Amino acid sequence: MAIFGAGLAGPGASTAVDFDGESASVLSASPFQVNAIVPPDLAPGTHTLRITSAYGTAQQTVTVSTVAPAIFLVGSPAVGAVTNQDNSLNSPSNPLVRGQTLVVYATGLGAVVKQGQLSVTAVPVTVVLSGQELPVAFAGLTPGIPGLYQVNVAIPTATPPGLGISLTLKQGGQMSNIVSVTLQ
Repeated sequence: MAIFGAGLAGPGASTAVDFDGESASVLSASPFQVNAIVPPDLAPGTHTLRITSAYGTAQQTVTVSTVAPAIFLVGSPAVGAVTNQDNSLNSPSNPLVRGQTLVVYATGLGAVVKQGQLSVTAVPVTVVLSGQELPVAFAGLTPGIPGLYQVNVAIPTATPPGLGISLTLKQGGQMSNIVSVTLQ
């Protein structure tokens, strides 16, 4: 999760975040933004979010959902954090060859379960590409990066090529934001 505001971090004390007294892992804290991981065992519902920094404590009631899929955006102008099979950013000048795999980086995909060394989403995820729902090869936490989900989807060779093709994630009846991808 990302928390935006003012006075969220300062000299002399580390920033702490909790939900109803249960600590959340703080990944980074700056005066205007805190990135933290929602405790994995936190039940969906209404909770009191508390932030303690060098400047004091603030709290607010928040709603935690089972899932709230969202694709990360990168760059300026912002584009979807979607990479080609070779880990290069998908773009009009760097399209994915149909038949290969796109990797979509996201947040809000909810609880995970262990499958061997991997943590996969407990609620299934699909990719909707230009209105066509596609099964995914993997949806779960990116190994070695706390709180970052990735969704790997093989693009069928029969998919029409093009620029600005809409892509969204679908999970538990909820849709993420829409990003554009380019296919060759």
